[in-house]
Amino acid sequence: MMTPTERHVSGGYCNPATRVVALASPRFYSSSSRCLRKSGRWILGRSRHNSGIGNILLEYVNYIQHYGLRCEVGGRQTTMHSWESLSLWSRWTLMELPLHPAHHQKSSDPIWALRSHPESPQMLVGYYGLFWPCTIPPLWRRLMDHRIP
Repeated sequence: MMTPTERHVSGGYCNPATRVVALASPRFYSSSSRCLRKSGRWILGRSRHNSGIGNILLEYVNYIQHYGLRCEVGGRQTTMHSWESLSLWSRWTLMELPLHPAHHQKSSDPIWALRSHPESPQMLVGYYGLFWPCTIPPLWRRLMDHRIP
């Protein structure tokens, strides 16, 4: 016959009177800590995965924003050093990220004060339209190289 502690921990039944005994049992702590270690490893792995994806997306968008545009070493950043997109969907969903040349002009401006610069290089379409073509270099070059000022 099982003791009340063994029945409670093994899931035989849940009696509030035996719960105190079960919590004080070393067997309860070992299974609990094993579960915490597994979930902790899973959370840590998931956190690292999400951080990696975020870093890749950040560099990917940075590549799209500055593709083919050059500046002199030590030179001042101008609106000609990044691409601009006037696509409303990209502007609304990416919080004015497509107005990146305005950031190069005056980085202290808040998001709502960013304005379009007609003299800056213009993207063919918004960020969402260029996301996948950028992964195919021949297609990307064919779309963008003739637009580089």
